Amino acid sequence: MIFTSNFFLTLLNLVFAGEPTLEIDVSKSFTLGALSIKSDGRVFYPSLGGGVSIVNKSGVVFHPWTEGVRFQMLRKDSSKNYVSTEWIMLKENDFYFHLSITYQLFRNEVKANFRDLGKINNDTLREQYADVAAVYLDRCGSSADPHIIAVPYLTTFNILLANDCFVSLYFDWNETNASQIFPYNTVYSDSSVFFSQYVLYNPLTNGRRNKLNETVILRFSENIDEVFPDLDNPVSEFYEESSKRIVFDDWSSFDKGISNITQLHDVGIRNLWHIVHNWQNKGYDVALPDIMPANPQYGGNEALSKLSQFDASLGNLFSLHENNVDIFTQSVKFEKRYVSLGTNNKYIFNWLHPITEDTSYLCKPSELLNIMVPITTDINRTFHTTAAYPDVMTSYDPSRYVDYDYSVHNAGLLSEPYSVFRKAADTLRKIHNGPVSSEGLGHFLYVGYFDDVCAAIHTAKSLPSF
Repeated sequence: MIFTSNFFLTLLNLVFAGEPTLEIDVSKSFTLGALSIKSDGRVFYPSLGGGVSIVNKSGVVFHPWTEGVRFQMLRKDSSKNYVSTEWIMLKENDFYFHLSITYQLFRNEVKANFRDLGKINNDTLREQYADVAAVYLDRCGSSADPHIIAVPYLTTFNILLANDCFVSLYFDWNETNASQIFPYNTVYSDSSVFFSQYVLYNPLTNGRRNKLNETVILRFSENIDEVFPDLDNPVSEFYEESSKRIVFDDWSSFDKGISNITQLHDVGIRNLWHIVHNWQNKGYDVALPDIMPANPQYGGNEALSKLSQFDASLGNLFSLHENNVDIFTQSVKFEKRYVSLGTNNKYIFNWLHPITEDTSYLCKPSELLNIMVPITTDINRTFHTTAAYPDVMTSYDPSRYVDYDYSVHNAGLLSEPYSVFRKAADTLRKIHNGPVSSEGLGHFLYVGYFDDVCAAIHTAKSLPSF
């Protein structure tokens, strides 16, 4: 690698043997528009104006490209593979925002960190300090024949193919202060497409927002394999056990379940993971999380215990469908202290049961383990389960399950449900002494923390909205 810097020209060049190559214009490094890639003999921009959008005290949102917004550089430092700059984002007689942006340069990767540095003690600044509203990675520009490539199971962003170069541009979901992450999927013109992501910093119930801290990862290569994100997830504790099992998701009554298992055993299937889906006390997805004891219409605890014993006699794994993400209004757990609040200080709606017309709301991530552990422990002791199936947890990315109640720990952070769901998997694994599966969709974030998923095939283009 050859790395050269020239601050008289304010350009940094990252050059390898062959193409593509990257250049940073330090004088414009307040947005990702400072980054350009030369590939196939032509230069294009992976992000024309990706950067911080703020909201002033009147609730008006301003973007880097908004008329009247300007940036003033306060500091710049560099080393062989590192550039650090400090800026004021300003609109005269309105607002200012003080931030740092650092760039780390690697072989075919750039990591850019955007961070709120807080108010400046400066008598010359008369404007009020603003809050971060979002970080938009924007669209590519000057691109030759750009294509948005949707990747199966990669549900939070796409890959760009332009100028015979593959590009990924995404937020580090393990290092974020944002509330929500969303993918882009829009063609702007023949030379520009929205392919990556944006994050929102939503207000808490007291009107405040979390401080900006985002790491953006840019990867570029002529080989698409080199631009996929790294998954630093652990290897599943029950990887070998899970990989040998055929999952049988059973919606039948308990006596019919024994008949189904018998038929499968008679045709030579000896490695089942039996998930009983419809067993809950008042019916499927009714009055959650009040699921114990087993539904009396199917024979109650006694009949379900016989099914468990029958599975055990054949060497099958046995688990029951649980859902600790929803709280229905009919549940005895339906109390304000357990229900997540939206930015409007109202309960966050999740689902309306089409038959009972009962409404479910989202459980506070901060209370989820407190609710889940006694219930799932009772399930294990009563039915001798050897595996677990908590529904929903690995379906969408954590953006959907954020609690904005300012009084709780980590309010407004998508990192909170992400952390809690991973802890839930580990807790269930210990209680049931076996593997844990869940519903698939945005599950690439959870592989390894969970031992198995029902892997629905979706991309960032086909992901259902919420």
